[in-house]
Amino acid sequence: MITTLHALTRSLSGTRALTALAAVAALTAGGAVYLASESEKPAPPANRAFLDEESTAGLLTEASTLVQQVFSVDPKRRRAQAKVVSARLAGSAQKQFHTLYAPYLGTAGQGITLRTTATSIGILQQTRDTAELLVVADQQASAPDGRSNSGTATIRLELRRKDDAWQITAIRPS
Repeated sequence: MITTLHALTRSLSGTRALTALAAVAALTAGGAVYLASESEKPAPPANRAFLDEESTAGLLTEASTLVQQVFSVDPKRRRAQAKVVSARLAGSAQKQFHTLYAPYLGTAGQGITLRTTATSIGILQQTRDTAELLVVADQQASAPDGRSNSGTATIRLELRRKDDAWQITAIRPS
């Protein structure tokens, strides 16, 4: 290329030669910048939380329902809840659930109803197939004799998408 430029400058005089050199340099520099920008394009962000409105809204809606279904205990619906727990909890979450909820699930908790409602859900991380949430939930417990109690629970949940539905894979009280 230098030989070609040298031959070009000899055949053109003064200003025309400088103009031609400037044009070649500008084209070369422009091409280099374009190629560099194309090769350095950042990958799309792995964390899709709030970048994909439809996906985020769907996760929030499903997580709210999931929290209510899994973390509410009704002695009249033990079999139905066992099916939900089996289908919607995976991995270590099943063991964690049974450890946390043993007082309500065993004979000592017979008759106690626990209603759990998510009041606030924060998405810490969301990819196409995984999510990490911080959930604040109201819990109301009532016994057959009329005693009741209520409180707030904060839990961190890890979820994985399986067959177009979210499953809880880890439960961490916060």
